[in-house]
Amino acid sequence: MESETTNSSRETEDTQIAYYRINDACINCGNCLEACYVEAIEKGRTHYIITDECIACGVCSEVCPKSAIVENF
Repeated sequence: MESETTNSSRETEDTQIAYYRINDACINCGNCLEACYVEAIEKGRTHYIITDECIACGVCSEVCPKSAIVENF
């Protein structure tokens, strides 16, 4: 099966990958968590995590004070 692109993420036969990821520059401020209206961000062990519920709107990356949210390509 070929890879297909959807509005929310890149999807393959076995996995679904969020369009954005949060890197180690995250300071756990919670701005992204509050800004995400589809609730696709959750608290991880060391920083927040973007789940496969992400619809790639980019709001989270716009509110991040450390530019820790980057495209996952």
